[in-house]
Amino acid sequence: MKLMLNKDDFWECPKSNLQLAIYGVDAVTLKFRGTGKFKETPVYGTDEICGAILSRAEENSIMPSNLFFNSHEELRRYLQFEVEPNLELSLQNLAMTYITYKYGGGSLLPYKRQSRNFKIDFENKNILKKLEKRDVEEGLPFQHSYTHLYNLLTLLFQRQCDGNISWLPEMGMSQNQLEICNKFLHHMPDPVTHITDKNVLKQRLLIFIVDLICVIYHGQKANISSDNTIK
Repeated sequence: MKLMLNKDDFWECPKSNLQLAIYGVDAVTLKFRGTGKFKETPVYGTDEICGAILSRAEENSIMPSNLFFNSHEELRRYLQFEVEPNLELSLQNLAMTYITYKYGGGSLLPYKRQSRNFKIDFENKNILKKLEKRDVEEGLPFQHSYTHLYNLLTLLFQRQCDGNISWLPEMGMSQNQLEICNKFLHHMPDPVTHITDKNVLKQRLLIFIVDLICVIYHGQKANISSDNTIK
């Protein structure tokens, strides 16, 4: 498989998205993967890289650590235990990698890759200004503000990690928060109100989260439909 130069000027494998950063004779095996976004005019590593020695990255940076691989086994273990897993780029994985990082003690790297691809950062509060603008453009009353849905999304991340729907909806929620919680969790045809299996609750909350992401970041309308999705 030929390496190709991507838009971040790293050499990337089109199949695994593994990346190399070249510094003279050092070919740094980066711990974060690319997203398959290559230069418009293809540039192949076989034409440009010559005599480079594979080395480890310094922590999570793009710089070499001066530790070189002395065997295939060393490289295999590095790829298995230190390089981020090659997860599919999807909104579901965007949410799950954030939850795992934020509340499950996982690595930041898988979330960063998903975040770069979708240009969504859940901790960037600038989204609130865009949501307020949408409120004005759509003439929404305060109780149906998109900003309430962002606040609900941030609450659901930890709830998903814990598999916990108790007190959802909570007292003091806005009208749209209340309606959407009831629709996804408690209304027919598939309520989970009395279910205690955390795996079932986590899956339902993940579906809920992904639909909220589509509303908040992709501009979908927050109308409740009968098939348990936000359209």
